Amino acid sequence: MKLEGRVALVTGGGSGIGAETARRMAREGAIVYCGDIRAAAAQAIASEIGGEARAVAIDVTDGASVKAAVETIVTERGHIDIVVNNAGITIVGSIMDLSEEQWDREIDINLKSIFLVSRAVWPHMVQQGGGVILNTASIAGITAIPADAAYCASKAGVIMLTKCMAVDGARSKI
Repeated sequence: MKLEGRVALVTGGGSGIGAETARRMAREGAIVYCGDIRAAAAQAIASEIGGEARAVAIDVTDGASVKAAVETIVTERGHIDIVVNNAGITIVGSIMDLSEEQWDREIDINLKSIFLVSRAVWPHMVQQGGGVILNTASIAGITAIPADAAYCASKAGVIMLTKCMAVDGARSKI
């Protein structure tokens, strides 16, 4: 049980990679919070995991929602040790095909969310002497994929943001 007693938030925890990440972390002993804008989906995964797993409603594109979710976890558990920034979408289309709203939505969910969630947990991790923030990127962040401009741009941003966060967090053991 490598993660025994650790408290983890997994965004996009209601399905796909996020749900499987939550399951695996729970098997390794973590107290997992499945975070998702789809509260019922997050609850279904938390119920399936059982034990101390919980669902937390979170809109990763909204700073107030993110802050509320993080504060809920810290209030209930006293700390937050691990964040997996996994929420993401893809809207297929070249820059000629995508609307401005589609572009903004994909960038907000795939990239801005990592900024918002990480910013919300950062002071807690500094105060407790460290923590782990994992960001889900993609090969699409380094290799162009036809008709997937916003996804590729967002994942390239995730890769660079992760590098910057690592440099900024090193002294605080984040």
